[in-house]
Amino acid sequence: MSSGPVKFLSVIIAFAVLLYFGIPLFGMLEEGPGTVVAENYTAKISAPLSGGIILRDEEYVEYPGGIYVDVTAVPGKHLSKGQAIAVLYSSEALWQGSVRVREIDENLRLLNEVSGGDKLAAKLKTLTTELRELPPSSDPVSAGTLAVQIDYLLKNGDNIAAIAAQLKTERAGIAYSSSGTVAAKQPGVFYDKPDGFVTYKGSPLNITTDELARLRSLNPAVGFDVAGAMVYGTTWYYAAETDNANAKALDGITPGDRGRVVPVLFDGTKNPVDLKIETVNYSEKGNAVIVFSCKTALADFLGLRFSDAKAITKEYSGLFVPRGAVKVENSKPCVYIVSGPFALRKYIDILTEEDNGYVVKIDPGDTSGLRMGDIMLIGGKDLYDGKIL
Repeated sequence: MSSGPVKFLSVIIAFAVLLYFGIPLFGMLEEGPGTVVAENYTAKISAPLSGGIILRDEEYVEYPGGIYVDVTAVPGKHLSKGQAIAVLYSSEALWQGSVRVREIDENLRLLNEVSGGDKLAAKLKTLTTELRELPPSSDPVSAGTLAVQIDYLLKNGDNIAAIAAQLKTERAGIAYSSSGTVAAKQPGVFYDKPDGFVTYKGSPLNITTDELARLRSLNPAVGFDVAGAMVYGTTWYYAAETDNANAKALDGITPGDRGRVVPVLFDGTKNPVDLKIETVNYSEKGNAVIVFSCKTALADFLGLRFSDAKAITKEYSGLFVPRGAVKVENSKPCVYIVSGPFALRKYIDILTEEDNGYVVKIDPGDTSGLRMGDIMLIGGKDLYDGKIL
């Protein structure tokens, strides 16, 4: 037999094999099937909160007029009664001298830490690591301080003794005597950028929709001769507006659910804060003000006054299933997964619906149920349990 007929016969046999085994695959390809891996997912059902205001027990830190002030307290830190907040100076020259003395003292401290042996390289490595590992939400001042320290040591680390001597000589010639201090009247947390709402004395629990609208329309000025503000106690309040339907859902949360404590995610933040629902003030306009309280995270919100947020009313944890993977068979929702060369049907229990899919229940006791890591088929034509893929 010549090679020509043999080649032709091989092509015929190959085509027949493709027809027998490949038709189901071709049918699926025409519909454009895809696959996706089942992964753990948590859906959060939330109620929108708009135009909210944060209120605290606070007062201005004031100082006498006509003098210069050097604020020494660190924003966000707790101060004891009598602890210095700011130092007062009778002239600009004395004030500038105090600022320079503090800068010199910091530089001397750095130089002293790296004098001798391999301390300079170790210190630079430590500072660089701290700068690199700062979380994105960190105060920019922290990153700036670390960067300045690194730059100073790189420029002066090779001539420590001479530079330290120069700094000590300069410091000895600076006049920086103060005329007094401003101290904390009682224990509290200091912050340096207060607004005009510091003086608000109304009860947060009584805020209505009209009162909240009035507060949003205000822009009260901060008085002169203010060095910052002190916040007292640990409790702060957040009053925000929502519609009556969401207000009733929040108002109806019982101790069997969350004990009237709900996670609230403020705009621009990544992690929710647990707030307690204090009261719900309904209006005749179809909306209401929810007033929350909190005894934690006080320092994290000192720079925030007005903010929108979302109150998380319920969470569903399970596996995420895209819409295109879900089918209804025998009056039950199901998906098909890849099991070797076969399509395997698995029925699912839908917990909640998302914009682009569903969260389905994980049942550890159901060995035939959907599992994390299962490869689900999206699309596909004429799928059935055991179909060869």
